[in-house]
Amino acid sequence: MSIPSTEFTPDRLRTQSQGHIRNYLGKANDQERQSFLEVLSHRAAIKPLSFILQVGLSLLLFVLALVYNKPLLLMVAALIVPAHNAILSLSLAPGTKSVARAGGAILALVLMAAAFFGGGYLAHELYTQEISADFLPFSFLLNDSWLEWLILLLSAIFTAYWFTSNSTLSRLSAIVFNVLIFVQMLLAGWQFARVGFEAAFPTLILSVLRLLCVVVLMIIVLWSLRIKIKGLAGWLIFIGLLLLLGAAAFFCYGNKIPVVIEEPEE
Repeated sequence: MSIPSTEFTPDRLRTQSQGHIRNYLGKANDQERQSFLEVLSHRAAIKPLSFILQVGLSLLLFVLALVYNKPLLLMVAALIVPAHNAILSLSLAPGTKSVARAGGAILALVLMAAAFFGGGYLAHELYTQEISADFLPFSFLLNDSWLEWLILLLSAIFTAYWFTSNSTLSRLSAIVFNVLIFVQMLLAGWQFARVGFEAAFPTLILSVLRLLCVVVLMIIVLWSLRIKIKGLAGWLIFIGLLLLLGAAAFFCYGNKIPVVIEEPEE
């Protein structure tokens, strides 16, 4: 059996079911598995120019959506956020034992988080209407019930499954990440400008927790498809993500910080 090393050559695995891919990888030798991983890595590659343009455009639309309180602009911006490849690239890193890939994905995610946090801060500074101290646009996106978690975790599972079969549905489900993770970072910037760090921290840490849960779950799903964690580097990446996940969960639920909603004294 053989598998092409490039995604652009037609092959029988491009749109096969996950069960077929799992059976194939179970019988494939090391060289064939490596070829398939290279195909997946190529799909998840972060293209710097495209990434910067997408972040810039989505950031502009996010700021306008907050300043003018336009839900439609917010939804359009959420469609553009380039989180799909960064999250998948990080999820593939343990299976490809690539510290460089993990580092590049983490850098991309941190840059997006910083950009959107700063965008939220800027939007607040540009907002000219008189508002109360506890006003937060699109605050419903900060809900932390079982429903948001269910939708997020199911999206992570389906994104990983669909990604391995090269289905465009993986990008569709990844939009949930943009809304439930990165829009939260935008709103955290607004909270920071409006009230201070005490209000912004719980929102930020919740978004980080959700991001880490998505990545760890996707690694586990890929593992179930026989894309296993490889080598010392792969295990160190996975263990590092688990430690960060535990720390984020502690700060989010084990060490609640009260949210200040009153105007600070002059």
